[in-house]
Amino acid sequence: MNATKAWEGETAGDGERGSTLTQIWQVQTTEPAREDSLQVLRARGLPQLGMAHPSDATVVVLPRRCRRLAPCLFEVTVPFGTPDPNRPALPGGGGDETKPWDQPVEWSVGQAVSVVTVDRDHDDDPITNSADEPIEPGVQEEHADTVLHAIRNEEEYDLRLAEQLSRSTNSDMFLGCGRGMVRCRMTGELARHEGLVYWRVRYEFRIRRDGWKHRLLDRGYREKLAAAAADGTPTYKNMTDGNGQQVTQPANLDGAGRKLATGKDPAWLTWTTLDEIGFAQLHLDPPPHLKLGIDTEDQKK
Repeated sequence: MNATKAWEGETAGDGERGSTLTQIWQVQTTEPAREDSLQVLRARGLPQLGMAHPSDATVVVLPRRCRRLAPCLFEVTVPFGTPDPNRPALPGGGGDETKPWDQPVEWSVGQAVSVVTVDRDHDDDPITNSADEPIEPGVQEEHADTVLHAIRNEEEYDLRLAEQLSRSTNSDMFLGCGRGMVRCRMTGELARHEGLVYWRVRYEFRIRRDGWKHRLLDRGYREKLAAAAADGTPTYKNMTDGNGQQVTQPANLDGAGRKLATGKDPAWLTWTTLDEIGFAQLHLDPPPHLKLGIDTEDQKK
């Protein structure tokens, strides 16, 4: 995103005691579907809440307003004024800070436990019965995912971003995790303090080192033939048992659409159902004193 100052001067309004020094900025974005007001207000070069004016250190940036002018163009109004020294500290922060956006991010770590079906042992060998066939319905065991919670005070709650995050994994390195390892649930609650309205936004990051993919045993009632039809569409035939009768239960396939040969390991298919989104746009750096196990995309299975 590219932020450019378009205008600076004094403004006044009804009920105000005097004029206010105001700047108007324009922010050019590149992804209108993913970049909304919340991301725009964090654009590099844009004066942030509480920053002093470059030529008058007695005034600081007050709560800003952002509006979209075009699909990839936003206008940000940046007022400057004197902070109220008598305003008490805000909830969720420490010290004598008076602006919610100045409060540090609150981090916590936990685990989420779920029951999953496993098809391989700790040596990565297939789990089968004595006839080398997959065990039905499969081995169930508890699986614990690391969960990081981050709470941050924000000027706005981005509903569209929350919806995108709920159905996506990370497309970039995030919190030491490679692509596709992290899911995020974003919720928020409206808060007020001394007439100032803001959002307490909670981010729940759930980490799964082997990725968020579904593994399904390759089984069916038909197998794909090597020769296609005249119009190029695949052709199939019903699979039969040792007596030449059509199978009444799904039979194993080899991962390429053919009946699995006797003695061969079962084939598993991997499916990805989630979208991907860049988590870097959240501007959440890892918390201090947290030891991260750094993964890369090449390490992910």
